[in-house]
Amino acid sequence: LRGLARTTASARNAEIPPIRVLRQGTGRPIFLCCDLCGQFNELHGLVQALDTDRPVYGLQLSIFDDHGRRRAIADLTVDATAVVLAIQPEGPYSLTGFSFGGLLAYETACSLTAAGHSVAFTGLIDVVPPTASLTPGQARALRWAQRLLTLTSKERLRERWRLSYHIRSGELAPYRQ
Repeated sequence: LRGLARTTASARNAEIPPIRVLRQGTGRPIFLCCDLCGQFNELHGLVQALDTDRPVYGLQLSIFDDHGRRRAIADLTVDATAVVLAIQPEGPYSLTGFSFGGLLAYETACSLTAAGHSVAFTGLIDVVPPTASLTPGQARALRWAQRLLTLTSKERLRERWRLSYHIRSGELAPYRQ
């Protein structure tokens, strides 16, 4: 157990390179922001299937600060913008992101645009918009959709089964564990 704790602590303190080459190429790069867990696994097929010779770089920023707390999106955006400008000093830029990475790609594109740079493409893959940007009707629909998902989840169905009646010896009787 101590060995696992040491390994976990050293992994947490290890420096994660902020950029990873996901595919070699020539020309203006495509920047891909990873998900909240820092993974690109789900996007391997997409990266390989892109019909372009352009390189694909993965932005893999440290999501957590030195105290293990999640960093604010504004702080991550500053870091992402700096990494993008270090790799490609002149625009236009192409950014995309998966899930949480989509939010980071969007904010980075806004930061680059505000600094006077040109952004040619911003792609959002499987991104849920922040609730603050939703209209009241959209927010209500999202809440109802989440409730429906909760009601139809496997765990909820198991709970219903435990509380439901079942046939035992030809009679209906409450199920008791």
